[in-house]
Amino acid sequence: MGRSRYHRSATLAQYRDWGQIATVSCNLCRGKRHYLPADLIEILGDCEGDRVERRMRCETCDRNDYLHVRYWSPIAADDYPITIRRLERIETIRRPVWRDERRT
Repeated sequence: MGRSRYHRSATLAQYRDWGQIATVSCNLCRGKRHYLPADLIEILGDCEGDRVERRMRCETCDRNDYLHVRYWSPIAADDYPITIRRLERIETIRRPVWRDERRT
């Protein structure tokens, strides 16, 4: 059953204001990465939280249909260290576009 058209989930800006962390996990290759919502806003824009998994790709298997996103708040009782991936820069790929021209 699909999502209700009246139901709106929280946006990435709201998750950022609440101090939460986005955990993106791939159910195909079992990879798991942690992101800050502020970094995801720079890449994806301020979209709803449940739409993030459709707009990202797994870095290992390059698929997006097996992704799952979970938002959670880190607390002091979490004694295990986590690695948060931070956005360093966005690179733009330049590709030449060719056209064929007939000479007579």
